[in-house]
Amino acid sequence: MSNKSIDLSLKKAQDCLHQWQTENGLWPYLSGKDGAIEPACWAALAGRSKKESLTPFLKKIFESQNSDGGWSNDQARIGSDWTTSVVLMTLRILQSCAANENLQLEVPDEKFRNAMKKAIDWLLENRTEKYSPEARFALLIWKGPEYDYNRGWPWTPATFDWVEPTAYSLVALRNTQLEEKIRRVVEFAESYLIKVSCPTGGWNCGDRNPLGTVIPADVQFSVLALLALRSKENDPAIQKSIDFIENRKPESLAESAWAALALKSFRKDNSKLLEQVLSAQDANGKFSNNIITQSVACLAMENSNIMDYF
Repeated sequence: MSNKSIDLSLKKAQDCLHQWQTENGLWPYLSGKDGAIEPACWAALAGRSKKESLTPFLKKIFESQNSDGGWSNDQARIGSDWTTSVVLMTLRILQSCAANENLQLEVPDEKFRNAMKKAIDWLLENRTEKYSPEARFALLIWKGPEYDYNRGWPWTPATFDWVEPTAYSLVALRNTQLEEKIRRVVEFAESYLIKVSCPTGGWNCGDRNPLGTVIPADVQFSVLALLALRSKENDPAIQKSIDFIENRKPESLAESAWAALALKSFRKDNSKLLEQVLSAQDANGKFSNNIITQSVACLAMENSNIMDYF
């Protein structure tokens, strides 16, 4: 598997993504369907070198930011949701790519900064709150205004925290040069993720054993959590989870693509996984009708590692 053949496969796969972009600038979860925020963000990252795709995507993203600073995955929904973290992650990565890859964004820096500042504020206000108002007031009196505890982010405001939205939020907030309060928020969310990791490594959707039933780790959730916890690489839970990804036999193309991206991000050999991914590509460049799978496969094949940029 030569670098030249990988580069050719990557270009063909990116061309596919460009063809699947909808008229409003987004991408769908499945080719031919309506666009949505989450797959559009992954596709924009994977195909960021194509200005003709990136420009309408950014236009739509900035237009669709809600007044509260967040975004809604379902464009018909009024309230902001978990995809706010996905957009913030994407904007921060693209901004870093502009510096590291000379990527031409054609969007003023001030517009980026303002949108990201509002998104960060929304994330900070919408973590899962596990205490009642009365209990929070008692804790305020007892432990003071700086009291906090291990918790992550929910799918929608005022609900329970889960692995995937928490992982996205942590990636989005990585290395933001912000006040001490935000650093503490990140630390507590990291502790939450580590706490809910599976005993044998990896993560499922959230609770390790609801009602006493052990739920096995899921590859996509595990990879997202690992990307969120890269700064905790020496933690035993992280090492065990990397081992889980390395030793697991993928059951689908999607698992191979996600696992290849994870091992690449932790500087591990992912060549066998890339071979599995490349063997699934058709003559037109398609790996899958699933836009996120297609996009993650592209990111796993790149020479660069965009997660290193910020």
